[in-house]
Amino acid sequence: MSQQTFDRRQLLGASVIIGAAGTALGPRAVLGHEGESHEGTPAAATPGATPGATPSAGATHIVEMTGELRFVPEYLTLRAGDTVVWRNVSTAPHTSTCDEELVKQRENVARPADAEPWHSGPLGEGEEYSRAFPVAGEYTYFCKPHEAAGMVGHLTVEE
Repeated sequence: MSQQTFDRRQLLGASVIIGAAGTALGPRAVLGHEGESHEGTPAAATPGATPGATPSAGATHIVEMTGELRFVPEYLTLRAGDTVVWRNVSTAPHTSTCDEELVKQRENVARPADAEPWHSGPLGEGEEYSRAFPVAGEYTYFCKPHEAAGMVGHLTVEE
């Protein structure tokens, strides 16, 4: 068999297929504004990080924020101590927000009682926001400008 070189489109296409399989099988099948404070840190591109994957603790996971107003993957399982990098792959500004004071619909935000809230602030095309998750539990977060459009994501952080 000949050696193949994969470009970004091929890699993203494979990620979409894997993500679709995870969506069909359920969330646990994929192991995988101005002046406001920004907790977490801006992230640099992370070579080798895989959207939706759940490697060992201390791993980095990528969640893409799309022009279709979705977090991809929408459901992600990771281990306590792992880091999530939200990457805006669209021209629309997006946020990653898990803060009860900023949500419009209460069901769009959840976090363990001992976990800190977060708000990335607006991210432009190609920008990233990074946050580590030391506290196990269920998290629901949203994109502040697109919450009404249903741009909501879910994290399960396991011990």
